[in-house]
Amino acid sequence: MNENAKAWIAALRSKQYQKGEGRLCKVMPDGSEKHDCLGVACELAVDAGICTKVAGGYRSHEDGFYRLYLPPVVRKWLELRSQSGMFFRQGVPYSLAKMNDCGCSFEEIADLIESEPEGLFL
Repeated sequence: MNENAKAWIAALRSKQYQKGEGRLCKVMPDGSEKHDCLGVACELAVDAGICTKVAGGYRSHEDGFYRLYLPPVVRKWLELRSQSGMFFRQGVPYSLAKMNDCGCSFEEIADLIESEPEGLFL
């Protein structure tokens, strides 16, 4: 696991981000934002100059616009194998995106990423 992924784990545990589901980032009527676990990674990538934030998603010059899954440049920056955070448990495929949307907390997702499950990282 690289330093970018370690920073992502720390950000998930920081309680700085309000948890959302179904997309990387959703702007609420009051102007606040909700992020899914992959959206938190995108926020870190924006801070690092890897991609930019645009209304409803993230953009990179090489890859286009992304609302649901990680832009490929962010996936590469984290050294993840897939844009949805796919991994395997006892041969069964799971994804971080699905875990997020099925009610897992950021803390649970951070613990899972930290455990480096089979297939998550390159």
